[in-house]
Amino acid sequence: MNNNFKKIFTRLLVVIGVILVGFYLSRNANLYTNPNDGNKKTQREKIILSITEKKGEGFNKYKLTSKGDENVIVIPYKEKFNLQEWYGGIMVIQNYQSGSPRVLWEIKSEAFKDIPQKLEVRDINNDGNNEILSWWSAGARLDANILWIFTWTGNNFTDMTPLIYQDKKVKDEDANIPKFYESIFSGREVDVKDLNSDGVNEILVTNLIPTKVDSSQPYTSSILESMKIVKIYKWNGHEYYLWKEEKLKPNDPNP
Repeated sequence: MNNNFKKIFTRLLVVIGVILVGFYLSRNANLYTNPNDGNKKTQREKIILSITEKKGEGFNKYKLTSKGDENVIVIPYKEKFNLQEWYGGIMVIQNYQSGSPRVLWEIKSEAFKDIPQKLEVRDINNDGNNEILSWWSAGARLDANILWIFTWTGNNFTDMTPLIYQDKKVKDEDANIPKFYESIFSGREVDVKDLNSDGVNEILVTNLIPTKVDSSQPYTSSILESMKIVKIYKWNGHEYYLWKEEKLKPNDPNP
């Protein structure tokens, strides 16, 4: 009797689970865009259409160089096609005032998953070309920030973010596939500022490192003491390199 009851109960739970999943998917179907549905536009298409209709009015505009005359629109976006296929991206759009805007440059990646938490366009290394600075959260770790930098080269934007695996051995097939989450500029805080007022910005990456942990409980542990590590990266004319590292108390202000 007990075995029969268990079987019936198990089947009932499975049926309820299937019903709940179906309800969830149908309820959220309108949140996603089917790229094969000609009646629906992707978020990317909607943004371009809006820029076309408004001729750029209401969108943030930036110059590509410190001496340039042309303004461009730099705008992030996010696509959700289904529960598994979704990504974030950034577009640089020119000729927006003509009513026929052109995507000058674009990057999109499933690793982004969302729009950046913060986006800036400015010249951080004083070379006359503007950089796109984009801060992203590291997935479920909302306390972790990743800085990704793209610089204008005269006809395109190129990635200038140092990667962690550049100093490691990697498989040949992975060598030319930069991974968004392997930016060296990843930490609890990532700041870009000119520390010595020379016109060239440094990049500060801050993390908290446990120095004393209570492991008295068999399955849990708590941090009793920690240290703040601030890595400061400096521009040498070609790339950002680790200039120095400072150890501070958790509540001490950053440099």
